[in-house]
Amino acid sequence: MEEAVTTLEEGLRIVPGDVFLLGVLALARASQGRTADAAAIRDGLEKRAEAGYIPFLSRAYAANACGDAASAYTFLEQAIDEREPVAVITLAARRLDISSGYQPLPRKMNLV
Repeated sequence: MEEAVTTLEEGLRIVPGDVFLLGVLALARASQGRTADAAAIRDGLEKRAEAGYIPFLSRAYAANACGDAASAYTFLEQAIDEREPVAVITLAARRLDISSGYQPLPRKMNLV
């Protein structure tokens, strides 16, 4: 996980503020037990979302990192509605901890 975090942080040095990298970094930080860092990333993404469009998948990752499965599910569903390309991979790989509501999403995407 340390290598993943280092790689994500290097990516953010190259592309500062990239929302996809931030969402994944929130997940990585949470898996390290650094929940305050994950929450800070989520807060930053949500603040940016007030001023402009932030892809829903990045917000789903950050919400999931903070243990907010309901918001993660809602954002993932919105990502699917917006046809965000990585949403199908996230759904198929079950990368988010939203199992209670997972079943309708593959049907919505015509995957089952």
